[in-house]
This record gives sequence, C-alpha cells and structure tokens, in this order.
Amino acid sequence: TGTSLRRLERPWAPFLRHPTVRTAMALAAAVLLAVGIYSVVPKGTDRPIVQNVAKHELLTKAVAFAADQADAPTPAKRLASANAFAGHLLAEIRGVALAVSPGNTEAVESLTELFAKTLRDGVIATADGTATLAPLDRKALLDPHVPALAGYAQAARELATVAPEHLKPFVAKLELAATAANAHLQSRGAAAASPGPVPPPAGADAGREWALVKQNKAVLELMVSRALKAGAATDAVDRADEIRAVAGALETALARAVAEGNSDRAAECGEHLAAVFISAVVPAVNEASKGATDPQSPSYERVMALKERAKADAQRARAALPGTGTLGDHPAVKAARGSLDAATKRLL
Repeated sequence: TGTSLRRLERPWAPFLRHPTVRTAMALAAAVLLAVGIYSVVPKGTDRPIVQNVAKHELLTKAVAFAADQADAPTPAKRLASANAFAGHLLAEIRGVALAVSPGNTEAVESLTELFAKTLRDGVIATADGTATLAPLDRKALLDPHVPALAGYAQAARELATVAPEHLKPFVAKLELAATAANAHLQSRGAAAASPGPVPPPAGADAGREWALVKQNKAVLELMVSRALKAGAATDAVDRADEIRAVAGALETALARAVAEGNSDRAAECGEHLAAVFISAVVPAVNEASKGATDPQSPSYERVMALKERAKADAQRARAALPGTGTLGDHPAVKAARGSLDAATKRLL
C-alpha cells in the first residue's frame, strides 16, 4: 500500500534527498529508459514475440565483479570489489522488499546468502590474507572498508523496523553478516568508524525488479560463487577455469532464452557473455600463459590444455545465438551476436 511504501522509504529519506544521490538516480532512470523495453510484436507475424522486460542491473554488476576477480587481483582490489558488490546486493534486497510475498522468499534468501558469502569469502578472507603485512600497512589497507560495513549493518537495522515479518529473518542475517565482517576487520587492526553512506535501494519498480531477481537467481549464484573463487585462487590456471565457469553460467542462461524464443533475454545474455569473455576470460587466460614457453614443462602442458578449453567455450558461444531465422533476425539479437563474435575471436 501507499502507507507501507512511505514507511519503507522513511529511514533513508534524508539520504535520498541529497542532491548528488538524486542526480545519480535520475541518470540511472535515463539509462533504464535508454536500454529500453522492446515493443511486443503481435502474434502471427514473422518476427519473434519479444518479452516486455528490462535489463537487470544487478546482473550487469555481477559481470563487472567477475572481471575484477579475473586478472590476478591485489588484496586492495579484492576488498574494494567485494565490499562494493555486497552493497549492490543489499540495495537490491531493500529495493524489492515490498514485492516479496510470504510464500515466495527463495530469491531474497539467495540474495541474502550471496551478501553474506561475498563478505565472508571476499572481505574477511582477503583481510586474513594480509597477516604478513606490517601492522600499519594492514591498517591502511583495511580502514577504508569499515565505514561501508558499518553502514550496511545500520541499513539492515533500519530495514528491520519496517520489513514485513516474513522478511525479518533474512534482514537479521544481513545485519549479522555486516557486523561480523566489520568486527573481523577491526580484529585485524582496522580502526572503528561511523557508518558510511549506503547505496540507495534499487530504483526500478519493485514488482518488475523482483521478477528479474527470480529470473536471474541461479545464474547470479553461480557467477558470484565462481568469481569469489577466482579472486582467491593463487594459481593462474585455476583462476582462469573459475572465470570460465562464470561464462558457462551465462551460456546456460543464453541457451535457455534461445530455446524459449525470448529475444530480449537472449540478447541480454549474449551481450553479458561477450563482456565476460573480453573483460574476464581473455585476461585470465593471458595471465595464465605468461612464462609458459617451455614445451617440456608441466606448466606449459596445463596452459595449453586451458587454451583448448577456452577455445571450445568460444566455439560454443559463437554457435549459441542463431544468425538467421526468426530469432536471429531480431536487431537486438544481431547486435549481441556481433559482440559475441568479436569477443570469442580473441580466443580462437
């Protein structure tokens, strides 16, 4: 109801009225309109029937997160990337809170677990890996991330005061995860800090955003889990294989969209898959290939096998989007296939 909506928004109203935030949200709305919603083509034509859906911004952020973890990330980069992505997950949960019915909480549970996992395997694990640094250097590395973690815990406490009863267990997990990560960094030498600003709730219509969350639940789970493993990997070949699994998750989603004849979804997944190849798979394979010049060495054999696996991935990706036929003739699908062709040729 309108009253419930006002109650949910009230805790963050001062933040949302800030001029910078309002400008950013206006720009986000403009981008949403720009990427657009394709018109529905009537049945009986020779054009595909296009679903009336918008692109899911959280999926785009997950692609960027995977790219951050692909190219031998430093501890500073891993901390910054994981902490920021946790904020995106929290913003998504806050944005869809009104659309989650009591019997349909699986997707918000998934987002909550991903939030906790990103903090545990991205922030806490990286902080533990800095044990060999001098105390002042470690403190300088960890200090910038404490305000955001404190802000996440504060936002969860505020959400708990207005969230419906069926969401409160998940909100409690959000606060617990953020508080635990904050305490862990402080136990490693970071200084306590006041809560920093939190990303505003997802700005799209809650019902439509919730539909996108449910649609992308499985692919987000796999992408984020594999990206975290890639960032933690100390072996370059292992890291590249984890990033290949990120691409594989998108390839599966793309194949399903093609089978369903969903032009919008196929185009979106194709563009994301192209982005993962260019910004994550190719850099990871190139990093693994450095120094592998002796054909007699075991490392050379591992790298060559990795390249063959990546080439097979590229060949499947190029074939995933049809170039002809009802689906292939759609302009958005053609554009996505062009992006995918350009991206996969870097591995062929």
